[in-house]
Amino acid sequence: MKKKKKIISILLILSVLINVTFVRPIDTAAGSSDVLGIDSGKIYYIKNTVSGLYLDVKEAINSNGQEVVACVFNGNKNQQWKVNRNSNGTYTLVAVFSSNGKVLDVSGSKLDIYAPGYPSDQQFKISAMLNGSYKILLGSKCLSQNQTPYSGTTNYKINLPTTANSYSYWSFESINKNDADIYSFKYPAGTGYSAYDSTGKDSVFVTNTNNMGYYGFAIPNSSAANALNFMKGDSIWVHNGHGGPGVVHFGTATNGNNGSIGITEINNLSANVLSNLKVFITTGCKSGKNTNALSSHSGNNLINAVFSKGAHFAIGWENDVSMSAGVTWIKTFFEEANKGKTVEQCIYEANKVASLGTVYCLGDKWQKLK
Repeated sequence: MKKKKKIISILLILSVLINVTFVRPIDTAAGSSDVLGIDSGKIYYIKNTVSGLYLDVKEAINSNGQEVVACVFNGNKNQQWKVNRNSNGTYTLVAVFSSNGKVLDVSGSKLDIYAPGYPSDQQFKISAMLNGSYKILLGSKCLSQNQTPYSGTTNYKINLPTTANSYSYWSFESINKNDADIYSFKYPAGTGYSAYDSTGKDSVFVTNTNNMGYYGFAIPNSSAANALNFMKGDSIWVHNGHGGPGVVHFGTATNGNNGSIGITEINNLSANVLSNLKVFITTGCKSGKNTNALSSHSGNNLINAVFSKGAHFAIGWENDVSMSAGVTWIKTFFEEANKGKTVEQCIYEANKVASLGTVYCLGDKWQKLK
């Protein structure tokens, strides 16, 4: 239903255009029972943030006691975990490949899968970190990847230390790929202002996001209200237009005011409503800048506000941004994402081509969008 509504909205917008021409933990998301960024009932790949290896049921054998290891990504169901919240705030992680619902389990010093029914060994606390990673704990023990593989294999044991180390942090990558939207703007010169066109590489964005399995949409001259509404279901949300400290602006095809999305609008959203959102990007001038001299938080910084509603990664800039450079940066970012690079690697490559200035970002830079 949403997709149909979006297509209708885009057609209306286009018709107007044509006619005119490490790490501090975060508590459970405020107002939500779920941990920030986690959506109970959804399926995730779980990746170690240091090694890039994924939790994997070894050899996809569906037997009680079958070991869970860290392994290179293959996308198979033995690397997929359905995350179900329990009434006590912990989570049970169901092995998706298991035909009879075996779950992640601790047996002594071994991480394995086992038939459900043993809560003390199977109910994990997931703790969100300010940098977008997560710790997975069973009591005082945390899941931590061993730094050397089993002899003669590429599989790594999952240790269960009581003190976290650098290999104790994980990225939850949703298998869901929803809409990917880019909001760009185009209008001719008028009295007191120059022509503006940030739509030049929208087709590249759509092509690359479609190739990665999302539903790519370019939505020129959208209203802020539409963009905010679609954000709540999007996997990727990109704004390439005007902005200011704590706000991004939307304009019509005649440079009229089409609304804004600011800190207040984001903070008024329901708790954790952006947990589907893998990346939020805005190249709006100073949109990553605080609105006052205080330390950044969800009340004075747009990026913090978006992250506090469950988005896995959000990025903006603290300075003025050239429109043409912003177009190039976004183009490069999504070309690199389509090659299977992490968010951090995509930013690095985009910065080499078009450095936009002082970046401000929060969240899971280890995730891959492809």
